[in-house]
Amino acid sequence: MNRNFINFRAVYDELTDEVLRSSNAFLPDHLQHWFEHLDETPDVARVVAELQKLANADEWLAGLAAKRNLGSRDLDFPKGRNESLALRLSIFRAAAEKK
Repeated sequence: MNRNFINFRAVYDELTDEVLRSSNAFLPDHLQHWFEHLDETPDVARVVAELQKLANADEWLAGLAAKRNLGSRDLDFPKGRNESLALRLSIFRAAAEKK
């Protein structure tokens, strides 16, 4: 087993639980810790980086804001599994960076 993954899942689950339980005030900090864990695990970081090339949270959020001004409440995520996950990761990263 790859040394990088020995404790990865246990720490990942713990950090994910912290994100899920966090209030809005603490969400960016918990997401930063979550991403630090992902980014410090080379095989995971590589996959996350490749996925994040597929999406741009800033563009999506700008489009969402424009749609909200027109009265729409829909969150339109891409249809493909990788594209949808990529956008969610990009949005989470933006939240971690307090954008």
